[in-house]
Amino acid sequence: MNRSTVWKIVKKFKEIGTTSDKPGRGRKRSVQAKTLLKNTREKLRRNPHRSHRKLAAEAGLSKTQMYRVLKENLGKKPYKMMKCHEFPEHRERMRAKRSCHILNDIAQGTFPNLVFTDKKK
Repeated sequence: MNRSTVWKIVKKFKEIGTTSDKPGRGRKRSVQAKTLLKNTREKLRRNPHRSHRKLAAEAGLSKTQMYRVLKENLGKKPYKMMKCHEFPEHRERMRAKRSCHILNDIAQGTFPNLVFTDKKK
């Protein structure tokens, strides 16, 4: 390693107490970002169920950029609602009844070759 590199790292550590970058470095936000945040916040206020994909399309951004705006700047957690099947109550009762029958059969020895174990094959 070059001697000057070591000296720069030591100097930086003495100045700020760490070798990581100073806060505030990197690319700054554009002026347009403020209007984007304002418009997005207003759209979400009117319709909180709006998808981040539609918001991105309306703003002319990519889905990833809009996701980042929603998460980091607005403190939202965008997610997609998933549909799932309904598990009716009568099916739950039927499942409990069948499991009781199976447990009774096991207790009576109807299944002599059934073995319960926690080992994996």
